[in-house]
Amino acid sequence: MKIFDPEAYPYTPRFCEENIWKLAQALLSQGFDPETLQVVFLSNRKRQVALAWQKIAPPGRLLVWDYHVILLASMENELYVFDFETRLGFPCQADWYFRKTLPEALVLLKHLRPSVRIIPASSYLKRFCSDRSHMLGEVEPEDFPAWPPICPVGESQRILLAEYQDLDRELGDGSIVICR
Repeated sequence: MKIFDPEAYPYTPRFCEENIWKLAQALLSQGFDPETLQVVFLSNRKRQVALAWQKIAPPGRLLVWDYHVILLASMENELYVFDFETRLGFPCQADWYFRKTLPEALVLLKHLRPSVRIIPASSYLKRFCSDRSHMLGEVEPEDFPAWPPICPVGESQRILLAEYQDLDRELGDGSIVICR
């Protein structure tokens, strides 16, 4: 499998939705087939999802995010996860990633289990619009991404972060929601 260096791609801490947008865009420009890439939102109605093996959590501890966004890629007949925040590798095999990141202990913590919205990457690239309002007051202005906010140009229907997080909402973008 090809080696991927996470430092070769744009990245800003706490902006996973934009990091993954930039990554999907870069992989497509490197020749990835759009049909092989899917964006995955992990969230739930309480906006509290526990994930293991996250870099900013102490080893062996769960980290609770309000949401998290990763990229699934089909390569060499296997499914891989690209997650800038994990300690498990970039990318790592999807079955390994999900077994380690969503440990069985979450069965006991129903309120921290994620639901999943899977979006075709090509649709995400055309429709995702970030106004960054969810981070105002949460991070210092200098900690925002160096690139301008991501928003589609033209007539396409824009979908804001909050709309992707609303797991009960039908978006008409080809996305599906699992485990509401």
